[in-house]
Amino acid sequence: MIRETRRYLRRLALAAAMGLPFLSAPVGATAQEIEGLQGNAAGAIEAQIRSANLRYPQVHIFYGDLTGRGTSDAVSFVYYDAGGSAERLATWIWLDADGEYELARTVPNEEVFGYEPRGVSFAPGRVTVTTTVPQANDAHCCPTGERTFVLELGANEAPENSPATAARSSGNWVATAQNSPAGVTVTGTARDGRTTFSGGCNPRMGKGFMGSLYGYGGDALQRVDDQSEPVSFKVAGRSGTSSFAGQMHYFAPDEAWVITGSLPTDFLDAFARGNTLSIQNGRGEEAVAFDLGGSSKAVQAMRQVCGM
Repeated sequence: MIRETRRYLRRLALAAAMGLPFLSAPVGATAQEIEGLQGNAAGAIEAQIRSANLRYPQVHIFYGDLTGRGTSDAVSFVYYDAGGSAERLATWIWLDADGEYELARTVPNEEVFGYEPRGVSFAPGRVTVTTTVPQANDAHCCPTGERTFVLELGANEAPENSPATAARSSGNWVATAQNSPAGVTVTGTARDGRTTFSGGCNPRMGKGFMGSLYGYGGDALQRVDDQSEPVSFKVAGRSGTSSFAGQMHYFAPDEAWVITGSLPTDFLDAFARGNTLSIQNGRGEEAVAFDLGGSSKAVQAMRQVCGM
């Protein structure tokens, strides 16, 4: 009983540290592959999905020009499981800001609903989309109707007017900043294409950099539940390699390796300037490596929001 209580409190603390809702089981997007991610906005959309911890998401992304200046803006329709028999829909409009994607608007379900989004067209300030919707006599499983929606961007929805959440994509690392509660979620994918890092900062939890590894399939890190082991975080760049000692513990219910405590703010300086990040076990064996494209943007967001 004591051990189960410790597990519960540890997961609750990790959820609070990331500014995410606490779930009793690892059913959110952090522990699964996301279907439908494609194109330049995929990183920002993935970060938004993981930040919201949506269950079993399926994504439809469309690109076009919302500004009239030749930008490659995007709209994403994310269907996810909210319990019960029906899927829920999260619709986000994204603006292309010199290759980075910023969340411009979350469209409420009163303005768009249905399945199989298609026929999407872009014009300055608006997106038009057609979906399949139920008709009066349709069975619950099988809608047969069709409806076209016009989604307005709206001048007051531009990202520079401080939305509740803003995601930025630049290279391999994506930072998602939110205002209430304040915090930044940072995600990256390892060179093996399978292991992901999800972490970030929360001002209420101090100024350290926290996070976890998911999807790791190697044997350089142990798999004993709730047990810690020494690791090294090595950042290589033009000026050489910087090494930071730490510990990670395995949390079996989430199949995650969690940084024990947090990494110091000095790590962020190297992380922002480096080219690669390698995580090694206590024997010096490399477990996983990450390219650090986009890390400087992630660090900038953490410093602005968390005061690091």
